Amino acid sequence: MVLLAAFIIYRQITSAFRPLRKAAQAMAAVSKGDLSTAVECNTNNEITEMLTGIQHMRDNLREIIDAIHRATDELNQVANEVRSGAEARNQMRSARSWTPSGASPNTRTCSH
Repeated sequence: MVLLAAFIIYRQITSAFRPLRKAAQAMAAVSKGDLSTAVECNTNNEITEMLTGIQHMRDNLREIIDAIHRATDELNQVANEVRSGAEARNQMRSARSWTPSGASPNTRTCSH
């Protein structure tokens, strides 16, 4: 009878800690930057609520990182457009400031 009670207690304790182990593994994965790890729990208690919170946190972090990637891409596109515009203006200035050889850019020639 004592062995049966010990076995039942052991099973209850190990089944109670299994979701905690999953939660610890999920948090370790998220802390290392792995946002692809899914966590599932088939119980219905506070540990399940914690695991659900971890899932929501992981999903929110994914959304934030995706938004940062999109914003970075847009910023790079705008920077490239600005750079192209600046290069075009510089080329136009260079073309306007070109003078025939030997003439000073401040010298004006007049013919009468």
